[in-house]
Amino acid sequence: MKGTNDVIELLCQSKNVLVGSHYNPDGDAIGSQLALGVALERMGKNVTFFNRDVVPFNLTFLPESHRIVQKLPQGALFDTAIMVDVAQPDRVGEAFEKIIGNAKLICIDHHILKEIKADASVVDAEACATGEILIGLFKKMNVKLDQQLALYLYTTLVVDTGFFCYSNTSERVLRHAADLVACGVDPSAVATELEQNYPHERFALLAQSLQTLDIDVDLEYASMTVTQAMFKNTGATAELSEEFGNIPRSLKGIEIAALFRELPDGRVKVSLRSKKEFDVAAIARHFHGGGHLHAAGCTIEGPIEAARAQIKAQIKQKKR
Repeated sequence: MKGTNDVIELLCQSKNVLVGSHYNPDGDAIGSQLALGVALERMGKNVTFFNRDVVPFNLTFLPESHRIVQKLPQGALFDTAIMVDVAQPDRVGEAFEKIIGNAKLICIDHHILKEIKADASVVDAEACATGEILIGLFKKMNVKLDQQLALYLYTTLVVDTGFFCYSNTSERVLRHAADLVACGVDPSAVATELEQNYPHERFALLAQSLQTLDIDVDLEYASMTVTQAMFKNTGATAELSEEFGNIPRSLKGIEIAALFRELPDGRVKVSLRSKKEFDVAAIARHFHGGGHLHAAGCTIEGPIEAARAQIKAQIKQKKR
């Protein structure tokens, strides 16, 4: 894989390492961040874990996740900074950008990218998750997988493949998963933590959001909305709505789905999903976002109805 040797060389030379992942983290970001950081610690490196946002509640079962900090100590010095599951320092956060200074910057990512701001990088858009890239990297670095590292990596795979339901699931990915289970990962326990441990507020929020379900049969498009008023009415937090975008996608006859979530500042976070070959990443990039063929996102100006109209107009244009 292009860039692998350069990345390995910098990792081996590193002493004080900062490992960051993108804000609003998911299981691939957190799992990859922890896997790489713990592996480096076992190599004798000093590692600090950073994310602008707190670890989502359903990922706190991952060992050492409590060590991911939202604030970095003033005056901290790092010779190496690593971005996992992201390629732009500003998407890790302002604190990360400010503190990396003259540190060597490494990027390990699987998103479709136009630009990579790093001294060395391993980027593979064919990988189902950043965690899959790490599996290959660890083999080249002779990192021995135990149950803990395997748990991190298995989590990255199941989250970014939708528990092996998405089109990025391949024979190769399933073989990786089997190898990780052989290291002691319990798939049932992971599924329980990730998908069967929701607080009741999530369902109150979902009930209100479902009332906004909008279906365009001709366009094969469906969408749902979550407003700030809904969060207030139900006491639910934003992270509890993360998977709502999969609901309109699950409808028969629907190829494209969107979830519109109103942010406190009035902007709208848009999560896009698709089936077949419709490229939702192209829609997201139009609004300065990004992602994958079947899963992407962006943040655009409100109000929410204007955001819905803009996304629908882009879908119409792409489907012509």
